[in-house]
Amino acid sequence: MIPCLLVTADTAIRDVLKVGLDQTGAFHVDVAEDQWAIEMARSKPYRVVIADTSLSDGSDGLELLRRVREVAADAELLFIARNRNQSRHLGRDKQQLGLYGFIHVPVEPIEYYRLLARLLERVGAVPVSAS
Repeated sequence: MIPCLLVTADTAIRDVLKVGLDQTGAFHVDVAEDQWAIEMARSKPYRVVIADTSLSDGSDGLELLRRVREVAADAELLFIARNRNQSRHLGRDKQQLGLYGFIHVPVEPIEYYRLLARLLERVGAVPVSAS
């Protein structure tokens, strides 16, 4: 199982994303809502970290990913973007941080599952349903 940290306070988004991750059969998902995620990343070698634009404590999800990158250099980072313009504006950050990609809200299921399939291929995992 691939250890994955999902950081969002938005329960609706968290539920949708978690269902998709669970359905692959390849991820073990831990959930956090705020900067506590940094401590979690220090204590466990997450292979995938997904962070929301804004967190429950008012902090910036992109800044959180910068800090996660410091403690989890090999993690695949994904950012939950609230609109497509946000992901376009973050193109430079994508390169600097090594962001793997963006999950757009509202979540388009087909697009999300394609992203997960590419992510699984990238980390060399095989979903349970494919075995």
